Amino acid sequence: MEQGLAVFGSDQRLVLRNDRFDKLLSLPPDALVPGVSYAEILRQGVSEDSVP
Repeated sequence: MEQGLAVFGSDQRLVLRNDRFDKLLSLPPDALVPGVSYAEILRQGVSEDSVP
């Protein structure tokens, strides 16, 4: 699959993602583990200048 894909549960925590999603965000591997919150991914992405 060429697209980045991430699935979040109703609690806004990461359930699964593909490699393309990882590459798009360019975050450290431990930042994108199942169970991490959507807010934490955004916070880390902004702090590392990985998300607009």
